Amino acid sequence: MAWHDAGSAAADSRAGLRARGRLGLPISPCRRSVSIRAARTGRRDDAKVLGGITPECTKHAADVYRRAIDTIVEVSTPEAAELTKLLENIFRSVNIALVNELAQLCDRMSIDVWEVMDAAATKPFGYMRFSRGQASAVTVSRSTRST
Repeated sequence: MAWHDAGSAAADSRAGLRARGRLGLPISPCRRSVSIRAARTGRRDDAKVLGGITPECTKHAADVYRRAIDTIVEVSTPEAAELTKLLENIFRSVNIALVNELAQLCDRMSIDVWEVMDAAATKPFGYMRFSRGQASAVTVSRSTRST
């Protein structure tokens, strides 16, 4: 069931409201990546993706979020907002698995995985840099890290 249908069904059954009338249904998936700046200032500086079932409810929700978040990315539908999060999570999971496999290979070959990743990061496009200390992004074993 699409968000449009779910929102309409819930509103119709509970309050007699129409999702395209008085009731707005915006969707903003959770994206956890709070920066150090955000921790200091109390503002979240990572972009908030937001899609509503109508352009009006997207705009109203964006106005509310702008009070606490610097960047709002408005997308056309709730489904587009949810798929944004799915793409981010899949991208992250695939890359974590890739780097972990590379780390195991480097360990077997007695190659410093960080040397390889640092060298690869000099490519100006088409590569996402991994940094030491990104515990939430890469779980490279200690035996492959240079000190």
